[in-house]
Amino acid sequence: MRPAAVSVAVARLAVGRAGWVIGDQALSSLTNFVLTLLVARAVSTEDFGAFALATTTYWLALGLARALTTEAFVVTYPDAEEAIAGRGVARVTGAAVGVGIAAGAACLVAGLVLQGTLAKALLIMGPLLPGLLLQDAWRFAFFARRRGGAALANDLAWAIALVPTMLFALTLGGGSVTWLILAWGVSGNAAGLLGIVQARIRPQVRGTIAWWREQRELAPRFFGEFLVRSVSSQLTTYGLAAFVGLRGVGGLRAADLLLGPLNILFLANGLAGVAEGVRLLARGERTFRIAYVGLSAVLAACVLAWAGVLLLLPSAAGVQILGRSWTTARPLLIPVVLNTAAAAAGMGATTGLRALAAARRSLRTRLSLAVVLLTATLASAAVGGVYAAAWTMAASSAVASAVWWRQFFAELGERRARERAPSIRERPDPTVGVRAPAADAGRPQGAAR
Repeated sequence: MRPAAVSVAVARLAVGRAGWVIGDQALSSLTNFVLTLLVARAVSTEDFGAFALATTTYWLALGLARALTTEAFVVTYPDAEEAIAGRGVARVTGAAVGVGIAAGAACLVAGLVLQGTLAKALLIMGPLLPGLLLQDAWRFAFFARRRGGAALANDLAWAIALVPTMLFALTLGGGSVTWLILAWGVSGNAAGLLGIVQARIRPQVRGTIAWWREQRELAPRFFGEFLVRSVSSQLTTYGLAAFVGLRGVGGLRAADLLLGPLNILFLANGLAGVAEGVRLLARGERTFRIAYVGLSAVLAACVLAWAGVLLLLPSAAGVQILGRSWTTARPLLIPVVLNTAAAAAGMGATTGLRALAAARRSLRTRLSLAVVLLTATLASAAVGGVYAAAWTMAASSAVASAVWWRQFFAELGERRARERAPSIRERPDPTVGVRAPAADAGRPQGAAR
């Protein structure tokens, strides 16, 4: 394919289906922000803490469900025939419900053991998790099957349903945190049920075990990456708190909060970047490679452009946004921005490895980098404080980005080598003069390496 044709293909991808993804993620992020703000203003500090822990439980369950179900789906099913994809959607949504049932049961047990507002919040959250995880599974399924409008409509339905349910919770429910969680969860479950109508597919919870058997090469490794990301993030936060104190951690978090609008782009990439990559790979490796290099360049450029806005922000405006945290966050802004830009520069490689189904290579790389980055960050914090830690994180992200790209191109090289080297069974038999069937003819597309 000529470079001009490649550019046109990438541009159509960016302007076309990517627009649905960004719009959907923007709506989802805005809804979450408004909901959090509303609850914060309606309840006491203690009740808001219970709400925060309950929603954190939801996000952990959501990450677990994605790792075990939908992330594997977008690698293996985006270009499958409609009938085959329909069975896959039924299984993956059923598996998401299965994860929700298990996570919900854990919430119920914790709610029975604990006491107070948190216990009540977990008891309410438990039965709601299966439907909430189903709703998220529909988003991935719709985007993987090029139905971005359906995903946006589903999230919009959740946002619309939130209005009457939240009004009900604030008036008849007295604005208690348990009623607010119930209103949020019920509206999300309604959107999950709407997805069944939109897709005309019923989730097969009984097919959960069959789904995991089918995805045994991908799902466990995606789950491993989820654990590495979660554990390393928590260890970094608590380790920094031990060395630089809560003030230092708060300053880093406040500086990072200013980059919040960029999360819409990052989350949108995670939502649909893999499925689009699988389809691009079918067009040719050159198109695939250029698309992901371009993706990283665009994301990094967006970070730097937003950084320019933040660096020109008057101190008075910063105080209005962050309050007293501005004085601690402002000196940390440059290293935090560079850290985010470096991470964005590597997102094309990490997403591309997912599209290549290189789950083993990706897990190995992430685990190695997590150990090195955690050690370097905490060591610099112990020696030089929060500023040294912030700059170390930025430098470490740049190194990690380079490592991810090296792994990406290495995987592409191995893929070319596998395609060029014929297997023994593919070589012509001189005594018969007939070429035997390919040794891997029955190998499913997208199987992990």
